[in-house]
Amino acid sequence: MAESVGHLAALLHSGGRAGHVWGELLRFHDSRARSSGPGSQHARAVLASAAHAAELGASPALAIRKELASWPVSADSAVRVARECWERVALAVRSSELSGCPLASLLSRLALDLEQSADAEAARQSALAGPRASVALLSWLPFLGGGLGLLLGVDPVDVLLGSPLGVPVLVLGLLFWVLGRFWSRRLVAGAEGIR
Repeated sequence: MAESVGHLAALLHSGGRAGHVWGELLRFHDSRARSSGPGSQHARAVLASAAHAAELGASPALAIRKELASWPVSADSAVRVARECWERVALAVRSSELSGCPLASLLSRLALDLEQSADAEAARQSALAGPRASVALLSWLPFLGGGLGLLLGVDPVDVLLGSPLGVPVLVLGLLFWVLGRFWSRRLVAGAEGIR
């Protein structure tokens, strides 16, 4: 997304007129979009709406907002991020239209901010890889321990089900296992910013 916004800013800095640059950005997007995923199709629809509005002399910002309103509600974080980025582009374009400030400068700063946001998100995902792996490992460790006990000749099932304290220990262990999974997932989700 930052690349597309930066490309639009470069086209405007080079003196391109508004009606032309949106169409050029659409062609740039089509040449770069190798996949036909939903995000790419949504972005293409937004750019086509903005290009069409700009050619007619209407506001590309209003066309972007109208197109975004037709997007389906999605729990997919990539679609959510794309929607937020396009809303920010529409806000920058509309601010330029209403105030007369140079759109190229606004979009250059927005492209830089989008790039920094993407870098920060990548760093956060990288930092969360270790805790996610720990949650997965610790979740299955009790069962792996029971399997290892069986391989070593100890019968954990007989110990847990055949002794007077075995069943309460098993129930308590399963309760702690469920609580541990819930707590660990909540910690990781909190670090991801999902509540």
